[in-house]
Amino acid sequence: MKTILSTLCALALSATGVLAADLPVRTAPAHYAPVAPPLFAGFYAGLNFGGGWQRNQIDDIPPCGRPCTISFDANGNGMLAGAHAGANWQMGPWVFGLETDFDLTNIHHKTEVPLSEPDTVASRIVWEGSLRARMGYAIDRVLVYVTGGLAYANIKHTYDLYSASAPHTLVATESLSRVRPGWTLGGGVEYAFAPAWSARLEYRYSDFGRYSDSPSIYALSYTERHREATHGARFGVSYRF
Repeated sequence: MKTILSTLCALALSATGVLAADLPVRTAPAHYAPVAPPLFAGFYAGLNFGGGWQRNQIDDIPPCGRPCTISFDANGNGMLAGAHAGANWQMGPWVFGLETDFDLTNIHHKTEVPLSEPDTVASRIVWEGSLRARMGYAIDRVLVYVTGGLAYANIKHTYDLYSASAPHTLVATESLSRVRPGWTLGGGVEYAFAPAWSARLEYRYSDFGRYSDSPSIYALSYTERHREATHGARFGVSYRF
């Protein structure tokens, strides 16, 4: 009798194992890590400040023309501050955008004209702005980018005429101002330190071309030809909408 019961129990356990092996195996549902939204996409605006350096190539052309021309460089520097706004589109790590900015500046120089001392010519960048394209590559929260496009600036020149004999006294002064178009090219690094905030450090070179003034204070018909260019370094903070 015990032998029969033992045999029946063994058969029951064996059948249970076979049935369990035939049942489908339940697996835990797959969990996917959430995909972070692009940190640099969208519309943004911000403030920036920094410093600028100016190079003014001057040709002092008297009535006798090029054979009598005096050419010299005048360099200046100053501060700048302003605002920027733009929009970015991000595709994977690549970022493309458009941006405009506007800065007030006090970048200036005042230089004596060689062979005509103490007559002076001064130049000041009153304000400057730009409309640029941007292209960059994002590595996590860091964006490295290049930028370039249209530049424009209000440039003011002041000419001081002194008496030829000592003591030299100021005889006349004249200021001429104009808005000059040009181009700009540069690059920078931007860091997204919060979901909607980023900080940047940017360098740009801007060239406003060659043009001429004809001051009326000189007895003879002089032409003052300028070629203005600036280097600017800016730190900025942006808020992304």
